[in-house]
Amino acid sequence: MRAIQRGVATRARADVADVLVVGGGVAGAARACARRARDATKDLRVVVVDGGDAKPAPKRDDAIDARCVALTPRSRAFLAHECDGAWDEIERAGRARAFDAMQAWDGVGGGHATYDARELGAASLGTVAENRVVLWALERAGERLGVERVARARVTATKTPEEDASGTPARATVVVEDAGKGGKA
Repeated sequence: MRAIQRGVATRARADVADVLVVGGGVAGAARACARRARDATKDLRVVVVDGGDAKPAPKRDDAIDARCVALTPRSRAFLAHECDGAWDEIERAGRARAFDAMQAWDGVGGGHATYDARELGAASLGTVAENRVVLWALERAGERLGVERVARARVTATKTPEEDASGTPARATVVVEDAGKGGKA
């Protein structure tokens, strides 16, 4: 086991992170990238604790991943501008497609809603991309931005301090079990 502290760090200790993101899924990876990409926070030490392994580069002939995410135009812009070009990586992978219509059904009452980009004067409502491709692009962006990633790990305990006085850096201790090194770290 090892403890990682979260708070305003003095770089004197390697186990102290300014920002600790628990979960390396799409939301966690995107938040970590955006934190490092912004001028005001680019010097913070950002660490992502992720239970999975790094995602391999996608190949055009890979089997289709049924787990997908729908990205709005605003989400695509966020990935392009706030996540160091992750959207460009997703597009280059060739594993994302725009959609221009959608219908949602009420599973109980039989009602439905239909959405169509033409009604909005738009080319599309969004883009569907394979989850693993989005994660791969965010991991690559994180590497470029200096986001640290602890793979095959999970948080096993947390300890938060009592509320600190105004202006005092708050710290929390997070215990991480690191299976990536063959056991507990």
